[in-house]
Amino acid sequence: MPQFQLFSLLCVSLCLSYMVTGCHSFERGSNESETTMVSCDFCHTTIHGKYFTAEDGRNVCLRCRNSLPACKSCGLPVTKGIEQNGRVFCQECIAKAERCDFCAAYLFGEYYKIGGQLVCAGCKKNLPRCSRCNRPLQEYLLVASYKLCFTCAHEVDHCAVCQLPLLERYFEFPNDNRKFCKTCSSERNRCDICTLPLGTLHHRLRDGRTMCAQCMQQAVKTPAMAQKALRQVFDYLEGKLTLHIRPGTQLQIVDARTLARLRQSIRGHGDQDRRALGLFLRKGDKFDVYVESFLPYSLCVAVLAHEYTHAWQADRFPQNTSQLWVEGLAEWVAYETLLHYGYDKQASLIARQQDVYGQGLRKVQAVEQKYGKSQVIAKVMEMVGAKGKR
Repeated sequence: MPQFQLFSLLCVSLCLSYMVTGCHSFERGSNESETTMVSCDFCHTTIHGKYFTAEDGRNVCLRCRNSLPACKSCGLPVTKGIEQNGRVFCQECIAKAERCDFCAAYLFGEYYKIGGQLVCAGCKKNLPRCSRCNRPLQEYLLVASYKLCFTCAHEVDHCAVCQLPLLERYFEFPNDNRKFCKTCSSERNRCDICTLPLGTLHHRLRDGRTMCAQCMQQAVKTPAMAQKALRQVFDYLEGKLTLHIRPGTQLQIVDARTLARLRQSIRGHGDQDRRALGLFLRKGDKFDVYVESFLPYSLCVAVLAHEYTHAWQADRFPQNTSQLWVEGLAEWVAYETLLHYGYDKQASLIARQQDVYGQGLRKVQAVEQKYGKSQVIAKVMEMVGAKGKR
């Protein structure tokens, strides 16, 4: 067989061998009889005899072809490169390769893109997944039985008390935009003012009450703040509703224990269906209003409006007036005062009550619906047989 034909067959055989291992195809080159000398681009020696030319134009001598490992990506001989998972890759392929965002392995062959991150097949198979976004995880926050990536841990709502991410059922309370996990809602102590679960930052008062940080931040802490709230109440009661309170009615700010003792001392007040936050007392011609200390400002306004309405009633309502009318009108005044000053959240709590206060409020609101707000006081006075003027 002619030498040329032998060279061609040998070249084709080697070319097919390279293709099977993943290399690019090679073209037939020259032999040692050609006048143009060619150097191998891998060992940099002059080629005498058979050689191959890669698709990118580089020449490969038979010695480099047979002695050097082949790159598992391009199939060319590797003089400098890396070994990864038992496979060798050349520097050129390494420079062009993406890397796994988790293990930093070079990505040759199959890999994945999950949530904007490149993931090799090994990490996709072996790493734990985020319970929310399903991304592979190297580091994570463990919440109960859930693994959570830090991106999801930042994005989800958190319990207002323990600050852990809320992944399961959570609890909300009326007029409060905070959310609480099941554990904190069922096992934590409650604030004596808002009745919501207490966090680590809370306050214990001398009278035994425990207050959450939010209620304490809004609390009426000084006599000056209490007088400011009282002026607002008087401006509305006397200026808008024309309820004229007896001059000399005194405001007393007391702790919860003192208020409870006062309430117990009055027949018919010690067994009321809710904890007292305020009290009106009449001793002959002396009128006193007692309000619990450290109430949040809007709640203090509501209690003041309620109790000073009782002071107004004491000069006008018969003693045997139904509690629905007595407490209902006082709650109606408190409710309207809150709305007037923009304390809508506190007002809505009054409207939700189902006890004598709530039922009485709705009884008075029925009068308002029938006759209009401006006629409520006059119509209630007429219905209970009140004496005197407003």
